[in-house]
Parts: sequence; structure tokens; C-alpha cells
Amino acid sequence: MTPERIDKLFAGLGYGSRTEARKWARAGRIMVNGVCTKDVSQKVDPALLKIDDEEPDTPGTLMILMNKPAGLVCSHSSSDGPRIYDILPDRWQKRNPPLSTVGRLDKDTTGAIIITDDTRLVHILSSPKKAVPKVYKIVVDEDISAMSDILALRFAAGTIMLENDDRPCLPAKFEPCSDHEFFLTITEGRFHQVKRMCATIGLTVDSLHRVSFAGLDTTGLDKGEFREITLDDIPQELLA
Repeated sequence: MTPERIDKLFAGLGYGSRTEARKWARAGRIMVNGVCTKDVSQKVDPALLKIDDEEPDTPGTLMILMNKPAGLVCSHSSSDGPRIYDILPDRWQKRNPPLSTVGRLDKDTTGAIIITDDTRLVHILSSPKKAVPKVYKIVVDEDISAMSDILALRFAAGTIMLENDDRPCLPAKFEPCSDHEFFLTITEGRFHQVKRMCATIGLTVDSLHRVSFAGLDTTGLDKGEFREITLDDIPQELLA
């Protein structure tokens, strides 16, 4: 890891202000390579740093995969309603740079979403050029068993035009899984895209769950649960 000022490092990780870091050092709470230090201006490798004899919480880039529950928004503003950030540890919410989602999910949509303070990763996985795969499980209001072949062709044709858009959606992969449910894989991230695509071809979405994003799925995570991930968990072709 890149050496960084002790006070800046603790502030960036959400522990507290630089002033607080100086107080901790004077109180003998901060150690570098096993030795107490009172100089928080020195640059150190985070791997050598301890506070209260414990290593700093998630130094470096923080990446999280969450199984987003319904009822939470992906906005940073609490005025928009309860946020997904509110269920993360307080310290993570105070990190600098702040955590952001890679794309967003609607308030009533559940499923896989990546949250990170790596601005470069947010840019890469949000870029239309990367064609990041997103798999949704969709429940609709009518029986689609008799029209599965037609729906597969409609979604795959790449001709679905959304209202107020100037170009059609890219081809999407349709896979039925019950009379009222199907999987849909898309490689774009337009505003309310899945619901709007379904509405365009006469289907009303009752519920929407993102099964996976960029190859990462929420297996083992209940709604509202999350786990830390690394760049190694993401298909390398998406990061190139």
C-alpha cells in the first residue's frame, strides 16, 4: 500500500478528524510497526499501523457487494428516504473519498449492487463501452407461458425503443422460469430500463430482482446483507 500520513489515513477511513488522531497519538494509542508514535504527520504503510493494538478497519479501497432490500434508495441524500448506506457500519459511511454505488437500483428493486470508494471502478463499470452484464429476475402480471418464444425474439432483436430515447435498446437475453417469471440479461443501464422495456412490449412488472451484476451474484446473502469483495472477484476483461 502507498505510505500516507497517519492523521490523513485515519480521517479517510472514517475513524475521526485529524485533530482526534493527534489526541490518540498523545495518549499512546497509535503504534507504527509495534512502536508508539506521537507524530501523526509521518507517512506510513497502513499495514504497519495499529490503533488500540488493532489494525485499521479495511485500509485501502473498500468494495462491497450488497443484496439490496426493497424500500431503500441509492441516493446519498436522506431526504429521498432511507438509504442503502444507512445499513453499513458508521465508520464506512464517514470514509473519504465517500462510498458510492455503481449505478443504481430503484427503491422497490432488490438484488446485487456494488458499493465502493474506488472512483475509477465506478467509472469503468458504469461505462456503456464495457457492456457490463446485469441479470434480472422479473415477475409480471400475466401468464407468459404461451408467448415465451415471441418474447425471446422481441428482447433479442435490439429494436425495442423506449419513450423519449433516440436509439433502441441493445439485444437482451430472455429466459422463462415460470408462467409469470423470467430472467432478462441486459448490458446497458438506462433509467428504469427493465421496467420500461417490459412496458413497451405490454408487460407490467410486479417485482424486480437483480440476480447478478458484472458476474457477481448475491448467493448466500439475505436481503440487506453485504460482503467485502476485491478486484479479483470481478471478471478481468471488464477492468481492462
